[in-house]
Amino acid sequence: MKRTFLEPALKKINEKTPLKVTYTTEEDGRLLFNFLDKKQ
Repeated sequence: MKRTFLEPALKKINEKTPLKVTYTTEEDGRLLFNFLDKKQ
């Protein structure tokens, strides 16, 4: 799922929007997303 969906989607978001999106995986498998404004 990460390689086929998440990585390409985050790459497009980071390239084409004023946002920087990252994610981390918790020990129990949950994904936590971080959204930052690139202008800051």
